[in-house]
Amino acid sequence: MNITKNMDFAGRRILLASLLPDTGHLTPLIQIAENLRDEGASVHAIVPEEARPLVERFDISQEYLEPVIPEGGRAVLSRYSKAGELSRLLIRGPLFMSHYIIPLTANGVRQLDSLTEKAQAFKPELIIADNHLFSLEYEELANRCACPLVLNYSKGNHYCRQTEALWSGSRHTLVLKGRGWLQKLASPVHYKFDRLFRPERLARRLAMGRSVKEKRAGYHITRGNPPPVRNIASGLGITEAKYLGDRISLLGKETQLFGVLEPRSSWEGSSDVLDWIESSPDKPVVYMAFGTMVTPPYELIERIVRAVFSQKARVLIAARNQPELPQDLLDSGSFCWRTWVPQTAVLSHEAVVGFISHAGATSVGETLWYGKPILCIPGLWDQFYCSWVAEQLGFGVWSDGIGSRALPIETKVEMLLNNETLRENAQKLSAELREQQADRAIMEELMGLLGQTEEVCVSAEPGNQ
Repeated sequence: MNITKNMDFAGRRILLASLLPDTGHLTPLIQIAENLRDEGASVHAIVPEEARPLVERFDISQEYLEPVIPEGGRAVLSRYSKAGELSRLLIRGPLFMSHYIIPLTANGVRQLDSLTEKAQAFKPELIIADNHLFSLEYEELANRCACPLVLNYSKGNHYCRQTEALWSGSRHTLVLKGRGWLQKLASPVHYKFDRLFRPERLARRLAMGRSVKEKRAGYHITRGNPPPVRNIASGLGITEAKYLGDRISLLGKETQLFGVLEPRSSWEGSSDVLDWIESSPDKPVVYMAFGTMVTPPYELIERIVRAVFSQKARVLIAARNQPELPQDLLDSGSFCWRTWVPQTAVLSHEAVVGFISHAGATSVGETLWYGKPILCIPGLWDQFYCSWVAEQLGFGVWSDGIGSRALPIETKVEMLLNNETLRENAQKLSAELREQQADRAIMEELMGLLGQTEEVCVSAEPGNQ
């Protein structure tokens, strides 16, 4: 895809750096990296070992760090995502923070020296990374490599500026305040419990926290003249501001908004999935996927599958493990499960008429790019905000019990398949997204940043003072 004019990236050395292996955070970076590669840049990715299955699917050079996800971390995450609201506030939330986030952060920070060594061997002229847990580490890396840094905010674009009251529907203010109070109470209670009954575990957690703090205190990013840092956000941010700007708090001017990056679509390695989709032209397909982190209860998946079947449609599901469904559903011929499918290729197919998703920001953006309606079943973090956005923009319905309309999941599946207004809105917004030309705009931004850096270097040379 040739998206640049009067821009020469040939031979420029671009590093994709990550200390977090999450698919949602890495996918936009990889899309940017592929665009740069297509324009002749030398692109190299350095990511944790857990990201290998994702990164290996893309044609860029790559190198791997040690794993960062803590032992038992995925089980902790799964229990947190499936917990009830009160359990999440009082029990699972603090456990998730202490058993997942803190050790994950400590593991990532510990990898910075290794990342630096590999990066300096590559000698990058520009680093692109994700604006999330390890932003300080990436700024320090850019300082050590003496090159500019681009941080992409990949969550729901304006999510970080909102309060949960926005998507909590008609919940009473006292309920929201009570939740906040319980949340503040939970951490001290867990701390006291661990101090009394699990002192060794508490000591390890505190030691990890201290190590992160001490490591970051030694960074040099606040000293001297650090390289420039650009904060960008690719996604629905422009669309959110246009249609919902009077109802949400917008990101500040320090973050430059771009549209959804054009997804790359290929059936390579998944011809069997394509054959299955096209095997019954009279039966449309609903695609279902809930990301790489968690999966909803199988009871809910069974209800969704039966609801789709009742509308004379088929189900394609991507999940790490095969759902434990009754044999009549598995043997129906209308159900297909794979551990992985090429999501963008699936969404682009005309036989696929809707997406049932956890509503991660990347998935919502890809769905809208292809003009498909979405049924959102959020579980964590910005997924609730993205679900609210999809519903408010009129191309999605969502179901989580907090803020969404109190309708049975079967009714919402029927809306996904039969509500023409959802489909019309999705197609209208899709056309707007494509007109934003995010890929070209981001490339222009990167070219300008590289040019600015060259001017600074030239002016700093002896004889140019």
